[in-house]
Amino acid sequence: MPAACLPPNERERLAALASYQILDTPREPDFDAITELVAQICGTPFAVINLIGEGRQFFKSEVGLGVRETPLDSSICAHALLQPGLFVVPDLTADARFVDNPLVYAGPGLRFYAGQLLQTADGYDIGTLCALDTRPRDLSPMQRDALKTLGRHVMSLLELRKLAERDRRRLTEQTARNRELDGALAGHHRISAMVAHDLRSPLGVIALGAQMLGDNQDGQVASVANRISRAVASMQALLADLLDFEQAHADALRVTPVRVEGSAVVHAALEAFGPLAEASGITLRSEAHPDVVLLADERRVQQVVANLIGNALKATPRGGTITIGIAETAGAARIAVSDDGPGISAADQRRVFDPYFTKEVGGAKGTGLGLTISKRIVEASGGQMGVESAPGRGATFWFTTPLAPTSA
Repeated sequence: MPAACLPPNERERLAALASYQILDTPREPDFDAITELVAQICGTPFAVINLIGEGRQFFKSEVGLGVRETPLDSSICAHALLQPGLFVVPDLTADARFVDNPLVYAGPGLRFYAGQLLQTADGYDIGTLCALDTRPRDLSPMQRDALKTLGRHVMSLLELRKLAERDRRRLTEQTARNRELDGALAGHHRISAMVAHDLRSPLGVIALGAQMLGDNQDGQVASVANRISRAVASMQALLADLLDFEQAHADALRVTPVRVEGSAVVHAALEAFGPLAEASGITLRSEAHPDVVLLADERRVQQVVANLIGNALKATPRGGTITIGIAETAGAARIAVSDDGPGISAADQRRVFDPYFTKEVGGAKGTGLGLTISKRIVEASGGQMGVESAPGRGATFWFTTPLAPTSA
């Protein structure tokens, strides 16, 4: 029994077969359906999807044989690798290559073989789709066409399986990378929050010391103490922003909605910022509807309003006006802070809520976190936030919150 010669590109062919990761895999319904269809169409008791490996042939699917692998020495399909397209042997006992093959003269006593070559897109022959019988015969033109078509379908399944495995592997790798990144970010957030928290106590001590020095009769000492106090206040504001930003990043912003009178929010803002606005020669006025009641976290709403007014004070020139408005619109409460400043370009409006985006206005420049934190507070409260502006025409920053349900 002459064994089939190895193809001249055997090393490359085996590499192409290995790329499908199909050898020694369990049976799969899609492949079994093809061998069952081949047996029915060709009227044969045996049908096989056969993959030719190194020294063996592996049956991805088989009908009638009852085995998953045989040695390559007795392989009829190995001869098909040397034939283009469809290889048909009507009577194996009449062919010198197969007359003494154990599959022919012993069990299962094969007499007929038809194998459609399975070829990759790169031209490598990796196996066959076979129909086998125990009696000499031939295939009709329709059966030959069906075997060729089903052979192409086998290759399509192999390609799809290869792509799915590649995507699964990439997804697994990406998931692992994401877990590593999430762990690193969580560690970063914990460290940042811990540092910001731990710095608050020494800053409080420094602030108290500066206040005591400020009471000194020496004008020079009092001036230095005043500068220290301003620096400490700036650092405390920065730390507060950092803590809020880390909480927002970790989805840990605490928002406790309660009924809040809109007029109370405006009144608190006017009281807090009125003296500073007056000292800067800026008019701070209200356009709040008296009957608007918010469903919001009062402290967080005041934090957002304070941030917007603080920014407006930096942008508004002496003699200008800042307006705080609250009204009901589209089933929500809308709070807006408008200024007479230089306005914001369209390009900057697209970035103004990005973390660390800052724009120096009137010599003042913040941390670039205030608006980012404010937007996340608003969104955590179920609202939206935006800006309306044009260069030279001031700016209006607005946000919405849910309305409180009407009391019975």
